[in-house]
This record gives sequence, C-alpha cells and structure tokens, in this order.
Amino acid sequence: MFVLLAIVFGASFVFLGVGSGSSSGLGDVFSTIFGGSSGVSVDDLQKKVAENPQDKTAVVDLAAALERDGRTDEAIATYRTYLAAHPKSVEILSNLAIVYQTQAGTAANDVNAALREASLAAPAAQFRPGSGALGQALGSFVDPISQTASTAAEQTYQEALARYTAANKDALGIYRQLSKLAPNDSSALLRYAQAAEAAQELKAASAAYAAFIKRFPNDSLVTDARKRLKELKKQIAQQAASVQVPSGTGPTG
Repeated sequence: MFVLLAIVFGASFVFLGVGSGSSSGLGDVFSTIFGGSSGVSVDDLQKKVAENPQDKTAVVDLAAALERDGRTDEAIATYRTYLAAHPKSVEILSNLAIVYQTQAGTAANDVNAALREASLAAPAAQFRPGSGALGQALGSFVDPISQTASTAAEQTYQEALARYTAANKDALGIYRQLSKLAPNDSSALLRYAQAAEAAQELKAASAAYAAFIKRFPNDSLVTDARKRLKELKKQIAQQAASVQVPSGTGPTG
C-alpha cells in the first residue's frame, strides 16, 4: 500500500505543481486560497463571519487562517456551513476540495512515518540466530518491546490510511459536483483526475485525464496528463489481467 501512495503523490502532486514551488499549476491555487489575510487573527475573522455568515470573502479568509494554524477540520466546517446555504458556490467547493487534498497529503506522510517506525521495530533478520538447537530456541523468542512498538506503528498506520482514504473520497465527491457546475474549469478537471487516481478509482481518473487532454489540448500540463493516462491504462490492464479466470478452470459439466 505504501508503494501505491508513493506512486500517486509522486506522480500527480508533483506535475500539478503542489508542494513543488512551481509558479504555475495548482501551486498558484494554493497560494491564492491560503495566502490572504495573514495579519488578521482567527478570532477577529470568526466574529466577522458570525456577524455576516453570507460574507464569502470573510468565510474564505477564516478558513485560510484556520488552515494555516493546522485547524483543518475547522476550516472544512467553515466551508461546509457556507455551502449549506450556497451549495453551488464553485469557489467554495473548489477551496474545500483542496483542503481535503491537503488532508490526504498529510495522512500520506503519516502513513510513511508509521511504516518507517514499523520497520525499525521489527528485528533485523541478519541478527537472528542460525540453525541448530540454540538457533531454534532463540529463533522463537519475541522481543516484547519490539512487538509493542510494532503494534503501535501498525495502529498508527491503519488510522493514517483511513484518514487518507476518507479525505480522497471527500475530495473526489466535490470534484464530481464541480465537473457539472464548472465544466470549462481545466484545473478542476485535472484535480478531479488526481483525486480519482488517489482514491484508486482508476477508470474515473483515466476518463478525466482523457477529457482534460481533449478539451484543453494547448494547456501546459497536457504532456504530463498524457503520461499519467498512459500509466493508468497500464495499471487498469494489469488489474484486468490479474482477475481473469485461467482457461480450463471453469465449471465442468
């Protein structure tokens, strides 16, 4: 599973400009969403939104401030509250989807860290005893400290993986809405493909990349989208081949 996460984030996040310091692509989207109102406190922004819940600018500023403080769940709740009254707000939906993708990225890092902890907790094979009576006796010994550490790492891994999966599914659901509300938004379509890929909905991701390439042939990210589409087609073909029933193993009369 970790290899899978590495592929998804290494391939799609980088070429979209997220976290790469790129001056184009989604890097600009992130800086726009999370870069404003840095001089205004969260408390002041919360008061402003409480006084006028329909003030979209104040809502965006508050969510961005909460995001900067690491209060992602509160940022999501802020957007969700506004969307309850304005369910078709493309801007708020786009911002919320990106927050979910940020959550997914954080969870993926936590998955990686948990796996490193698990590998350090596991006893190295080269230090285990060899054959013979002594080896057989010591080979069955389980270090309780290592076992406890490994169990804790496994629990952390499972929790982080659940957060990663949930955040990607939430983002994907929003991008499905955006694909209908803003069909001409190239960045939203590309992020839809990315979210589908991260959620392991490979056919949906493939269709979204293909639609992006067809609709926006002159976009600067088309070349990278073609590469991702090619890789996805390979993965889909491999999955199809792995579930095929071998010949001669079907039911006999």
